[in-house]
Amino acid sequence: MCERCSVCDLKFQREEGYFLGAMYISFGLALVVIALIAALLWAITGWWITRATIWAVVLFLPLAPAISLFGPRPMDLSGSGLRPRAASQ
Repeated sequence: MCERCSVCDLKFQREEGYFLGAMYISFGLALVVIALIAALLWAITGWWITRATIWAVVLFLPLAPAISLFGPRPMDLSGSGLRPRAASQ
């Protein structure tokens, strides 16, 4: 993708608030995963839901970076297939 439009010289970039929206979506996904882990712990162990939730957060922390793997990445749409674009471009 070109950095600027060849006709009007408009700079192509993400819209204002793009990353804020991504944070909201990531936060929502994290809450769903933590709730599922807490429910599983509560059902298996019989702990109070507060204790199960705290342990769910502790168990979720190592998984948190994996959520960012599903986020947007720069893509090179030219050519025959979708390939991640090099970071230097």
